[in-house]
Amino acid sequence: MNNLKLLIKNSNHILLGAHVQPDGDAIGALVAVAGICKFFHIPYTVLIEEIPSRYNYLVENLNYAQNYDGDFDTFISVDCGDKERLAKDYRELFDKATVTISIDHHHTNTDFAEYNYVDREGSSTCEIVYKIIKSLEVDITEDMAKAIYSGIVYDTGGFMHANTAPSTLNAVAYLMEHFKLNYPQMYYTVLRMKTQQQLKVANIVNKNMYFIKDGLIGLSYVSFEEMNEISAKREDMSSAIYEIKNIENVKIAGFIYPLKQNQYKLSLRSDNPFDVSQVCMKFGGGGHIRASGATLEGDLQSVLTKVQSEIEKLID
Repeated sequence: MNNLKLLIKNSNHILLGAHVQPDGDAIGALVAVAGICKFFHIPYTVLIEEIPSRYNYLVENLNYAQNYDGDFDTFISVDCGDKERLAKDYRELFDKATVTISIDHHHTNTDFAEYNYVDREGSSTCEIVYKIIKSLEVDITEDMAKAIYSGIVYDTGGFMHANTAPSTLNAVAYLMEHFKLNYPQMYYTVLRMKTQQQLKVANIVNKNMYFIKDGLIGLSYVSFEEMNEISAKREDMSSAIYEIKNIENVKIAGFIYPLKQNQYKLSLRSDNPFDVSQVCMKFGGGGHIRASGATLEGDLQSVLTKVQSEIEKLID
């Protein structure tokens, strides 16, 4: 970790970026690493295309922008398994950086940076950042504590997923012991709060849901027309996969929704022993063994057919 400390301290300006459509772990890690930069008095800019409104409480004191055209020398990528998962403009900035660093926990991480701090068994990138903070003896601020807690809660599904380890709970216990925050409210905001738009999405998901392989596989989708009809945004899709995965006996859940005409986002979740990252990698995506995603081109029916075919191979 001493090397990472030197890389940060020797930087003139650091850009921070995460994967497209950032989730709670990505945003939490960005805020926490920004806190490390502040501690060492290093100027930084967080690059983020859009912040889901539920995470506004994390970025109140964050220096962030959608674009950047100033001077910089270091790019730190967080919660990103490969460079292609960065937004196009951010990939170009990554390539221009003198120093590139990746902090991540994805099973399919490609070690794409010059310096890679990857724990493929880690519960979340936020837990990894927490360990880095402790190793570097950085003082944790209230903003950093909120971010780390929120990221861990998000990526462990509220400590439900198999990636939750004793070290995960120890990190949360430390935060709760040292920071008097409204933890129930943050937990609710990250995992339980649903907007009216999300309820509309859930209705469509339940209407379109179907099961194969004796109910072991559950699939659903939202069409381009359905998404436009209810004026839904990407962030309204965040919890839809669990409408499927929470069904009794479903071992593999798949959800598909449009990013634009003839381009669809695939989200997969699974139980042991099914490795859905192998499916997503075939479509140029990746992630974790039990939670992965990909982007597919084509019309809805062809995308559904391709996805179903690959998922069925896991059962067969």
